[in-house]
Amino acid sequence: MTGLLVIHATLCLTSLVRKSHTSDEVLFIAGGLSYWLFDDYRLGSEAGHLPLCWASLPLALMDDVRFPERGASWTDGDVWAVGHDLLYTQGNDLQAILAASRSMIVALSLMLALVIYHVSSRLFGTAGGLVSLSLYCLCPSVLAHASLATSDLAAAATFLAATVSLWWLLARITLLRLAITALAVPAMVLAKMSGLLILPLGVLLALVRLLDGRPLPVRLPRWRACLNTQGSQAAIFASVGLILAGVAAMLIWASFGFRHSAVPAGAPGQARFEQRWEALRHNGGAAVQSVSRMSDRRLLPEAYLYGLAFQFKTSGSRRAFAAGRYSLLGWGWFFPYAVLIKTPLATFGVFFLATAAVLHRLRRLPRQRRIRALRRGLYRTAPLWALGAIYWTFAVGSNLNIGHRHVLPVYVPVFVLAGAAGYWFRHGWRVPQWATAALLVVLGATAVGTWPDYLAYFNRLVGGPANGYRHLVDSSLDWGQDLPALADWLENERIAGRLDEPVYLAYFGNALPAHYGVDAILLPGVPDRRPPGMPAELTGGVYAISATLLQSTLQTPMGPWCDVYEDLYRGDRAALQRWGKAAVEDRPRIETEGELAWTARMRRFEELRLARLCASLRRRSPDGNAGHSILIYRLSDEQLRAAIDGPPVELARGIQVEAP
Repeated sequence: MTGLLVIHATLCLTSLVRKSHTSDEVLFIAGGLSYWLFDDYRLGSEAGHLPLCWASLPLALMDDVRFPERGASWTDGDVWAVGHDLLYTQGNDLQAILAASRSMIVALSLMLALVIYHVSSRLFGTAGGLVSLSLYCLCPSVLAHASLATSDLAAAATFLAATVSLWWLLARITLLRLAITALAVPAMVLAKMSGLLILPLGVLLALVRLLDGRPLPVRLPRWRACLNTQGSQAAIFASVGLILAGVAAMLIWASFGFRHSAVPAGAPGQARFEQRWEALRHNGGAAVQSVSRMSDRRLLPEAYLYGLAFQFKTSGSRRAFAAGRYSLLGWGWFFPYAVLIKTPLATFGVFFLATAAVLHRLRRLPRQRRIRALRRGLYRTAPLWALGAIYWTFAVGSNLNIGHRHVLPVYVPVFVLAGAAGYWFRHGWRVPQWATAALLVVLGATAVGTWPDYLAYFNRLVGGPANGYRHLVDSSLDWGQDLPALADWLENERIAGRLDEPVYLAYFGNALPAHYGVDAILLPGVPDRRPPGMPAELTGGVYAISATLLQSTLQTPMGPWCDVYEDLYRGDRAALQRWGKAAVEDRPRIETEGELAWTARMRRFEELRLARLCASLRRRSPDGNAGHSILIYRLSDEQLRAAIDGPPVELARGIQVEAP
């Protein structure tokens, strides 16, 4: 067990120092640090209070970390601008900040690994615990998010802890179990807004416990009993539920300083959230309106309710890409597909052997005992099945198809259940025993071989990480993490004498390329921090393009290149050409043509030009890559002209995006 934990920590710690910060880490670092320093909870309140505070804790203890002056960005609640200033304009050591914050998530991952081992070993013995621990510690997706200062690993940890402790409490009511559960449940709620799934989870587990019919021991101070009727058990479950709800509410209030307002007393009156409450309420739906009324009545802290309303509002429609398709509402098959292609095949093999072990064990029992054994096994593992089923149903039914990371809480109970494969080691069946061991060795080789590009892992069903960009983008692959890899690629090319042409970069992320040693001409990105100006002329050279931008997922011209985009592009290009040929005194007249202001129109032209180029590049394989998330192409002047001026190689009729 210790060896697996050491391997897991080593892979995480050695990979996190080789990656630029991902898009969301800016929010967690800046928002969490502002909580500690200023007792102000506006920045990033939608992301989950617990991971914000946890990841930024060491930064609050570091004397040399300087927070930006609280100016206009602070007042407006613009966490992205504040975070950018924190990381790049204050003279702070960016690498030290990232290492400290990310190491806190590595520590949390090790705690979760111990819980997984403990639960699995209690269910399936020591061998089963080691199987489950191996699946967790060597999973590329776990290694990816255990190395990032975000909420995804925290969600997986608190979801398992809350569910298992609640089931433990329902089996036997004691003061110790009640206290542990009363801490675990609020942690789940504070880790991520989806933590409210504890409500249906609790109801489902209570129903399973009641229907089982076994007595309920109660061991509390001044009250010892054994409740045998469903009515008495239901009554105490309801009482326990009220106690847990009350403690959760109290701890939520405590987390926000026991005050409703997100800003402390004496703060400037203009300080506000990035989006005003009025903007959230507008067309916000019933859920947003209900949460807004709760805030008006001060039922819970404003920052917590704002984050909840923000998630309800923004999760209804998000841009998504999967396997060549585009949507604003997502698909029911997105997460099953993501799991299928981003889970190591060895993990599927171990789970198959675990299922075979359960079936084999049942088959060895007399027929009359099989149903009883199956029922007992399902009862013992009920919290795992409940967590997996409810969260999976929630994920598949949501429109938030922007990242495989959102189903990480489902992996954890599956890893525990796969501990059933430990049966083969206890009963000496050589073939499945060796098969399980071999699959775990293959999984270990996969984890080592994928280092440090864990976020970009895809299995062999789709051709591995090199083909991942054809299937999923955004935080499933490309989250802005590979600027160091791009800098290394460019440096190696220069040393080899193969880089004497211009380098262009279209980057998806909010890290600064120049800070990581990437010297390139910047094309439109997301976000686009370039100052406004006339579009630069493109020439042949090296084009490094983030996978999310290559697939035209988040840009204004979303989806495949189509006749609508082609007409806009040709119109904007013609206007630019007329402007360039016109006399200086005639240019203002040309700048007033069209439906957009000239600056906005030229920015649109650049975005359309990039999208047209990407449509052409999607038809060819890249000449290189940086961490598999930034694709690199070498284009001659002729190839470039054909891509942006010649007949479009991809031309759909109408905008091909599945919309509401």
